[in-house]
Amino acid sequence: MINYYGATVNRCARLRSIAHGGQILVSEATAQLVKDGLPSETDLLDMGSHRLKDLQRSEQVFQLVHPDLPSDFPALNSLDTHPNNLPVQMTSFIGREEEITDVANLLATARLVTLLGAGGSGKTRLSQEIGVSLVDEYPDGV
Repeated sequence: MINYYGATVNRCARLRSIAHGGQILVSEATAQLVKDGLPSETDLLDMGSHRLKDLQRSEQVFQLVHPDLPSDFPALNSLDTHPNNLPVQMTSFIGREEEITDVANLLATARLVTLLGAGGSGKTRLSQEIGVSLVDEYPDGV
């Protein structure tokens, strides 16, 4: 079995996570590579710039459109479409899955959860990552 990993695979997974069933999305890099070779009646619709989980910069997203493909989809499910005041993270978040799960479980039963620890131990970064992971579950914002 071959396992693929890395920044490119992560970016593709994040693009896939904001799409709806039947919707074909590509990044700006891919759009630049394919735009001159698209079949007739096929085009790329600019969906705007979107913040994606774990990526440092917003990604310009395009949807593949063709008369034989569905084209009427709700707004993309990116971090920009959910109310939040979470800052854009400049680094990816690695590890601490157990803590994320524990706090998410606590938030399912309590309105307020306090994280305690020494200064510099990552409490703020952990809470921001939990907020990003739960943004879909709190339509009024995290």
